[in-house]
Formats: sequence, C-alpha cells, structure tokens
Amino acid sequence: VYQTVNRTVEYFIEVTVLRQRYDVDKLYRRLAQQAGESTHLDTLLPGIANDIRETVRVKTIRVLLTDPDDPALLKTEFTSVPNERAIRTREHKVLLDFFTAHPKPIILEKILHRRLDERMVRIARSLADLEAYFCMPLHTNKGLIGILTLGQKQTHDVYSEEELLAFRALSGPLVTAITNAWLYRE
Repeated sequence: VYQTVNRTVEYFIEVTVLRQRYDVDKLYRRLAQQAGESTHLDTLLPGIANDIRETVRVKTIRVLLTDPDDPALLKTEFTSVPNERAIRTREHKVLLDFFTAHPKPIILEKILHRRLDERMVRIARSLADLEAYFCMPLHTNKGLIGILTLGQKQTHDVYSEEELLAFRALSGPLVTAITNAWLYRE
C-alpha cells in the first residue's frame, strides 16, 4: 500500500512539475513575442500580467518603474488591482538600493526565515508594504529601471526556487519590451 501511495504521489508531483515547466516555457515564448510586437506599455503589460496570472495563479501583479531623472522615485506603471491608486514614492529606496547591488529576485517568505539584519528588516517591510511576496528587479545595461512584484499565490504556496529562476529568465524580454516602449514614446 505504501509503495502504491508513494508512486501515486510521485506521479502527481512529476505531472505538476512538468505542467509548471510547460506553462513557464509558454509564458516565456508569449512574453518574448509580445515584447517584439508591442511598443505601448498600456497594452503590453496587461497581456503579460494575464499570462503570469494564469501560469502562477496570482491575482496581484505590479510593475513599478523608477523615474529616469530620479532613480529613487518609484511609480506604478501597471497594477492588476482594479481601481488601485498609483503610487509615486521614494519610500522604497532601501529596496531599490538592494536591487542595484544584488540584481536577483527575492521571495519575501524566504528572507523572513533567515536571521535578519536591520537592512533586511527594512527590505522585508518594504516588500510587505507593496504586498510583494515575490519581487524581481528589472535591469538594463544602464542599471535598475524598476521592479515586478507578485502578490500571494491563490494556493498560498511559497514561491519556489524554480519559479525564481524562471522569472529571472523572463526579466530579459520584459525589460526589452519596457525599453522599446520608452524609446517609442520618445
């Protein structure tokens, strides 16, 4: 009986992981395609958010960009939350400074389970203020241009290291799309 249950659980996990990989691959292809096709952030970002929402099963998705003239100023470029007021703030400078020095995504729940120094406590507070369970920096060759934040998953699962790696790969096409849209605006 134990072996049958064990095999069933292993099969379920294998199918779930394979499905996630397929969905992430599909998301990557769609993001790359959208990045090449659209030059308007107001049409591009909702499509990308919808793909992320379907793949990761998360409701809250935000793209917050820095002001080119004031890199400490963070402002909402996109939010999936209906009628949410756009932010325009310098309150998350500690998070932006961290991502400038460490250009890799962070998972709020993972940092909360470590011994935190004062800076990491401020970073965790900043993530909590943004309701960001997952936060990915958006970098160009010129530096940090913003962050992508994802809220809590509908399943309440913690974001995995595999998802973290997948989103690192997705950041390239997303940054390209944002940069292209900025160039088109000019």
